[in-house]
Amino acid sequence: MKNKIFTTLLCISVVVLTGTAQWSKLKSPETATIIGIHKISGTNIVLAGHANYGILRSTDNGVTWSESNKGTEFRGCSPSRFVQRGNRILAYSQNVTSNIYGTEAYSYYSDDNGVNWEYLYPGVGFGIINDTIYTGDPNSNYLSLSPDNGKTWNTFLTSNLGTLTNKVIYALTCSKENIIVGTALNDGIYFSKDRGATFTKSTDVNGTVRNFYNTETEAYAIMTDGTIYKSSNGGQNWTYGGSIPGTTQYGDCNIVKMGETVFAFNNGGLYKASFSDLNFEQVTTNVNSKNIRSLFVDGDNLFIGSSYGFFKSADSGKTWKKYTSGLSFGDFSSLKQIGNSYYAGTSAGELFTSENAGQSWTLINPASSLLAISDIAVTPGQIHVLAPSLKTSQDSGKTWVDPSTTNLPLIPTLICIESFNDSLFAYYDGGYFGGSGLFVSPNGINFVKSTNNLPGKKIEKLVAFRTSLVAQLQDSGIYRRTGASNMWTKTLSKAKRLMASGNNLFAITSDSLINISTNQGESWSEVSSAPYEYPYYGERVWKAKDSLYALTTNFDLFVSGNNGSTWKNISNELYDIRRSFSDKAFVLGVFNDALFFGVSNNGLFVRGAIPMHVKKDDNIIPNKIYLSQNYPNPFNPSTTINYQIPISGFVSLKVFDVIGREIADLVHQQQAAGNYTVPFNAASLSSGIYFYRLQSGKSVETKKMMLIK
Repeated sequence: MKNKIFTTLLCISVVVLTGTAQWSKLKSPETATIIGIHKISGTNIVLAGHANYGILRSTDNGVTWSESNKGTEFRGCSPSRFVQRGNRILAYSQNVTSNIYGTEAYSYYSDDNGVNWEYLYPGVGFGIINDTIYTGDPNSNYLSLSPDNGKTWNTFLTSNLGTLTNKVIYALTCSKENIIVGTALNDGIYFSKDRGATFTKSTDVNGTVRNFYNTETEAYAIMTDGTIYKSSNGGQNWTYGGSIPGTTQYGDCNIVKMGETVFAFNNGGLYKASFSDLNFEQVTTNVNSKNIRSLFVDGDNLFIGSSYGFFKSADSGKTWKKYTSGLSFGDFSSLKQIGNSYYAGTSAGELFTSENAGQSWTLINPASSLLAISDIAVTPGQIHVLAPSLKTSQDSGKTWVDPSTTNLPLIPTLICIESFNDSLFAYYDGGYFGGSGLFVSPNGINFVKSTNNLPGKKIEKLVAFRTSLVAQLQDSGIYRRTGASNMWTKTLSKAKRLMASGNNLFAITSDSLINISTNQGESWSEVSSAPYEYPYYGERVWKAKDSLYALTTNFDLFVSGNNGSTWKNISNELYDIRRSFSDKAFVLGVFNDALFFGVSNNGLFVRGAIPMHVKKDDNIIPNKIYLSQNYPNPFNPSTTINYQIPISGFVSLKVFDVIGREIADLVHQQQAAGNYTVPFNAASLSSGIYFYRLQSGKSVETKKMMLIK
């Protein structure tokens, strides 16, 4: 009879397969899109609103961060504004489409410095007069007030319906004991001197109000076109107060005051002006200021939240220091191994590099003006990125230049890049104006059209693989050339995806079959049908050791241990990767037998405990299933497990902790009868007792092992 704990373990394991611990989030590279900032008065605590994943909290002035969403539902509609009243912090989000009517608002409050949150009210802006909080209801002309610091709310229509009928309240503040509302659709500003009983339209302002900002003596209204108006009498009268340069229509824009200087931002950059005249001039910084999403001032320090993360300046915005620890929520849209170096690019234009297989990363272009990076290539002394046009750096990413357009199409669209034989190859699509083709450059700047015999089809992907350059053409299959010749040979009639993994090339054809090439694309053989659930077809495939991994167009991840004959959906193993239906797997690649996976706005993950290589020891056929005791035991951190199976079939070897959670999936594949050896590395695990279970057919064996560190 099985030991009771073994029986319990086997029962639990069926349930907990959705929670394996095989994926771990890389501590870096780190990036995040910060859309709101608030420093809690009298503390070193900073709160930040992330574009997709709610509230982030720092207790050391923004140096390190952790998530702080307890009690909230901010995911997908995250806080862009914070208001503090005494010990109570109000956090609210406002997602707005270009027609304004798409406004959604969520708000919460915290009385313990942002650790725990409780639902407040779906308000559009908050203002406080004495002990009453006022807010506007989204997509309406309703007002709400709370006399008890947000515990209860009274919603009411103003009695003076003539002024706010068919208006949409878009922003709200309180100044000089007046309630001030900004409306959408160019309806201007209204004010109330009687706590919302009646409202009067200010005749000084028309247009749509983007934000309000208050100082001790005045209220400021920032319009969607960047114009600023100021009022010293509670919104009754407004005077022109300058204009933020650049494009602001429906974009982020706001102002803050630090001493006698006013700082402003929009999607054109960072600006500053004297408080007395508000004549703004652009501030030159060491950050990409075109990606600023929020701005906050605390004494002599400025804080920026951007698509690149969180920045702090102690010299009035001249220089900025980036704090990123714990902000690994970025969109990693490209990942590439070039020699012994790894490169990771983000949708915000950041480029990271790693020299130790992804364990640690360095940001190499903190001041770059790059846009979303979708591909990376390296030639001697140069880095090239597709972002989305070609950018080349000859100083390790400090500065970037555009290629010469002398030989390129009139209006070139860059489709793909690849380095081969120390040159950069790029396919440019000239569109309606023509001139499309494959171009080659020795330096990423000066291009000439490549002489070749390729058909006039769009090249969708270029892959340099050892001594071959392989191209996937739109509706024309796979072509290959070697380093010694400019001539191309067609080797596969059709393909929708091309990728390199380990020692192989893989192609997915238009009918979702996986094809493999073991000779640099010279010939191809069919592996199997790609895993799919109609109508989601196979998208990409990689090989790690003895397993195939495939990603489908609905972002399901499959693994096969028998060369594609059968597949297992392991999407549920991504339990710590928060995904929604709209989230996209931007990065998936196998480098040095480690599987890397990226999800939109969620950082970069690595699966280090992929199925180990299983060694068949001899040709002796055993007469029964047998699982040996691991050796050594106890162990630190590696051990070896031997087992034998009497008949061919599907074999599973898994490791569990003492409460039945699956720790590692060591074997998951079809095997012939025989004796096998598999290593197990527990470097990432804590000391303790673990169980390993062998299953072949209906036979199951389980043993205990001890890890001591």
